[in-house]
Parts: sequence; structure tokens; C-alpha cells
Amino acid sequence: MASFLESRNDSEGDPLPDFQERNVTGSWHEESVMSEPNPNPDDLSGMTMELWVRILWDMMFISIISVAIIGNLIVLWIIIAHRCMRTIPNTFIANMSLSDLLMATFNCIFNYIFMRDNRWDFGAAHCTINNFLAIVTVSASVLNLTAMSIDRYKAIVWPLKARSTKYCVGSSILVMWVSSFILALPAIIFSSKVLISKNRYVCVMVWPDGMPGDSYQDHIYNICFLALTYLLPILVIGVCSTHMSLILWWRPVVGVITPQIERARRKKMKVVKMLVVLTVIFGLSWLPYHLYFLCLYYNPSLSNMTGIQHIFLAFYWLAMSHAIVNPLVYYYMNSTFRHYYTYILTFRFLHPQRPSATTGLLLASTMSFHMTTKIVKTNPNEFQPHAVVPAKQDASTSTRPCSYKSRRSQKLPLSR
Repeated sequence: MASFLESRNDSEGDPLPDFQERNVTGSWHEESVMSEPNPNPDDLSGMTMELWVRILWDMMFISIISVAIIGNLIVLWIIIAHRCMRTIPNTFIANMSLSDLLMATFNCIFNYIFMRDNRWDFGAAHCTINNFLAIVTVSASVLNLTAMSIDRYKAIVWPLKARSTKYCVGSSILVMWVSSFILALPAIIFSSKVLISKNRYVCVMVWPDGMPGDSYQDHIYNICFLALTYLLPILVIGVCSTHMSLILWWRPVVGVITPQIERARRKKMKVVKMLVVLTVIFGLSWLPYHLYFLCLYYNPSLSNMTGIQHIFLAFYWLAMSHAIVNPLVYYYMNSTFRHYYTYILTFRFLHPQRPSATTGLLLASTMSFHMTTKIVKTNPNEFQPHAVVPAKQDASTSTRPCSYKSRRSQKLPLSR
């Protein structure tokens, strides 16, 4: 279908009649070629922005793209480079950051240029890749958020049951990415670079029953995508968060409340608060974008409304801003993430601090303790120190950030 459209326009040199009558609109993840009615398709003077408006939009999109790339790279560095941060919730957070990073780097930049200039100048191959990555990254991000909510729900509601293993978490992450790829298959099959006027192309999904906006198959696909990646995840996360909140805030604690129990309870409360904040931000960010395409399908005349291009750019900017919100939420609601953010953003790694006198004494005592331990191992009958085995602190419950290179666990001899 796409090759037929392109060959017809190349041979006849005339735009498609369908595009002469109305503007082209993409599917949910596509960008709409929205402008005011233009009697001459080759004349783009009525579709260009004023210079100050274009500069304003450029600054807004450059800001969110830059912050999204830097913020998500820092999140990935924090989790990957520090052993104590490699927990199950942080594994899902890392996958969310990876999907947001891919969206900001390989999708948002090209989409914005397409919407700003009302033309696609990046080739047919990248048209397919761009549409495919748009669906994959959004699906993977929301599925990871849903999986993290279910995992925390199991840990809070059924604390005595076996926790998720690394194999289970890895398998679930693999399933989420594979599901996202399957959901994005129509973008690979139907994405096309379509000629709508002389030397002017757009990137849309050409369905077997017509172009986006007229295609019933495209409408059904948008409805399914909306249900699977927006309505259903918000419903699942909302139910899990409500039940967890009732247990943590309203159910009385049975037995003696020790400091350790109270500390673990407060940590769970912080996790639930973070999940609720992330879910609310996700819902508010993507709601106008989804509603726009639903309204456009039932009322196509909206595409000819004055200023519709700026309205859609605002909706798209709000949806893409979700990629920068997650790192900001981690910064404000997690002290460990905040410590590492401060370490990077204040460039402390360029000016390492010299160890103080207290640190030197501590290192000296540690070295002497290691020497004593080696003597005991070599000559156990001559020297028998009464060493006390320190309690092994769980990295997940520690309030202090772990070091860049995690220390190996020390095996100390038991006192006889």
C-alpha cells in the first residue's frame, strides 16, 4: 500500500486527493500533520511558525530532552555501579529509566522536528524505527511500573511468603520487553513515508483499510493500546496502592513494635508513596494526549481548528515530560538517590576529599585487625583472640549510601 502511494506520487507528481481534502493525522504514537487549511499543498507559508514561537518551542523541548537524558543516565549509573542498590525495586526502576532514555534519545527529538516542520526528512527506514521505538518505550515503562507495584504488593500484603528471586524478576522483565515488541509489530508492518505534495513527505501508519483517521483498524488498535498501556495499568496500580495503604496506615501492628520493625514499616510507606506519585504523574501526563486522538477520530474537523498545532505540541510536550519526572521523584523521595545525585551534579567526583584523622585511625585499626586475623589463621594454637563478629547490616535497610566499590564480606574467626 505504501509503495503504491509513493510510486503514484512519483509518477504523476500530484498529491494524494485524500490529503488535499484534509490534513493527515497519525495514530496515537504518530505526530499529526496539523495545520490550517492550505489551498496550495506546495506552499508551506501558512504552516510555518513565527520565529519567536519556534524558538520558544525549541527551548521547551531541548530542556526536557536534556534533563531526561542526564537524569536517567544518573539513575542507571547509581543502580548499576553500586552493588547495594541492586535491589528488586531498583531493578524495575532501572528498566523504566532505560525505556525513558531510549524515548528521549531516539524518538522525542525526531518527533518534535516532524511536528514543528510538518514534514518528515529522516528517511523511510527511520520512520519505521521511530514509530516502533515510540510504542516499545512507552509500553515497557508502564509495564515496569505495574510490575514494581505488584512486587511491592506481595512483599507488604504477604510478608511471610517467599520473596521474588532474581530469576523470577529477570524473567518478568524479559516478558515485559517481549510483550512491548509484540505490541509494536504493527508499526513495523504499516509504517510508511508517504508523499503528500511535491518534495513533502510525512511518516504515518498506512493500514489496509485506509489512512489514519479514516481507518477503523487504526482506531481499534488505538483503543487496545489505550486499554493495555494506560487504563489497565492505572487500575492495577490503584488497587494495589489502596490495599497497601490500608495495611500500612490503618491496620494495627500485632505484637511488640521494635525499632527495626518500625524502621522497615516506614521504609515500606515511602515506597508506597513513591508508587502513588509516579502513577498519578503518569496518568496526568498521558491523559490529554490519548484524549486528543480519541476526539480527533470522532470529530475530524478539529484538525482544521486555528492553533491546533500548538495545542498538540503542548499535549506531546506534557506526555514526554514524564521521562524527566521519574528521576526527580527519586531525588526528592529517596535519600540514597539524593546523595548520589548531589555527588554527580555538584562535581564532587572531580575533587576527592582527603581522609581525615578519624578516617586514618579507623583505617589503621582495620589494617591491624586484618593482620591479627591472618596470624590466627596461620597459627591458631599460639594465638587465640576473642574476636566479636559484627552484625551484618542489610544494604536494603541501610540509610547510608553504599560506596562506589562495595566491600567484600569479611569472614572472621569465632571466639573459642
